Amino acid sequence: MQSDSRSAIKISVIVAIIGLCIGLFGLGYGISTHQARPLIGYLMGVGYWMAPMIGLLIFTMLLYVFDAGWSAIIRRQMEHLLSAFKWVALLMLPLIILAWVKVGGSPAAALLWKWLSPSQANDPMLLHKSGYLNPVFFTIRSLLFLGLWIFLAHLFRRESFATDKDGNAKHYSRCRLWGAGGIVLMGLSLTFASIDWFKSLEFHWFSTMYGVWFFAAGMFSAIALTIITVRLAEKNGVLKGLISSSQYYLLGCLMLAFTVFWAYISFSQYLITFCANIPEETFWYVMREITVDGKFSSWGYLSVFALLFGHFLIPFLSLLFFSSKVNTWRLFGIAIWCLVLHAADIYWNILPGKIYVNGHEAYRPFDISIWEVATIIGIGGIVVASYLKSSQKHSALPAKDPRVAEALHYHI
Repeated sequence: MQSDSRSAIKISVIVAIIGLCIGLFGLGYGISTHQARPLIGYLMGVGYWMAPMIGLLIFTMLLYVFDAGWSAIIRRQMEHLLSAFKWVALLMLPLIILAWVKVGGSPAAALLWKWLSPSQANDPMLLHKSGYLNPVFFTIRSLLFLGLWIFLAHLFRRESFATDKDGNAKHYSRCRLWGAGGIVLMGLSLTFASIDWFKSLEFHWFSTMYGVWFFAAGMFSAIALTIITVRLAEKNGVLKGLISSSQYYLLGCLMLAFTVFWAYISFSQYLITFCANIPEETFWYVMREITVDGKFSSWGYLSVFALLFGHFLIPFLSLLFFSSKVNTWRLFGIAIWCLVLHAADIYWNILPGKIYVNGHEAYRPFDISIWEVATIIGIGGIVVASYLKSSQKHSALPAKDPRVAEALHYHI
């Protein structure tokens, strides 16, 4: 088993190196050719994994705060996954650094975040937002968010693994205390981070619900990732006989809840924008529905088939059935489906934008490039390698956790 794990770690590291080399090369290629697409692809790759990492951290806090005894063994798998948080967070640094690298008199990151460009300095909307949208404050905020998340992920892992050594319940109490305060910090930081990194791609746009969308996307993808991890760990014998169908049922219920919550937030944001009918808000949705000449665009099809049907209706209708939540392989399949559709959500929220083709304004069409695919796969390799490395170092069963006995005998 150890030999298989070491081989899997080596393969994951190789995949991570290849994928990230392509993604980072894309940054240089985009800057040298003055193309924004490779930079957006890298941002989407980081955003795809940043969401479930944040979701896992919040989910861990919630389980501690609510003293959820049923989750003790599952929570340990989430803590192993959180070992990758520091690497995912650090991969955001190249884009932040590019905000300070000048190319042709303009920051390289201005290809991505247009508000960084000197040509936008006199934009009336930017002038009103310049106290917030400026390179110095942007960098300080980004570093604070990343530092906070890395610290909190390390803290919960440290306290949990310390319990394995001395069995002292004080570590569990500390996690509950930090969880209560940490949820507030996470809510604020993820809101501002999503506004800074994703929403400000179109700095003219206004939305008070964007941070809640990112939270919903993070929890939705985190629960799906947890189900996949737990099921594979059980199949490989690591958790054999330790997880019951009752615990899968609760995970399925949570995934159903956040499927509905994501749909509620996404539709509410659209409905409020539609009813208000203010140009500063509606243009964001116009880019995601029609072309500049009024034709139904590729984004419109993605909205209907990938998001409405794929991201919401299919998992919603599937998870309504009790059997889907207790049949572990069926739930596993639904979770994989949800992670794939999470990518569609990231594409839809980040990629569309205004571009110029032959001197005429147009909207960036939906397309899949090697830049985000390689980055997503590369970071995925890091997540797998970190999880396996953490699993080797620390037990899969938190034997001295105050709630482990309840988890082992839990049933509904």
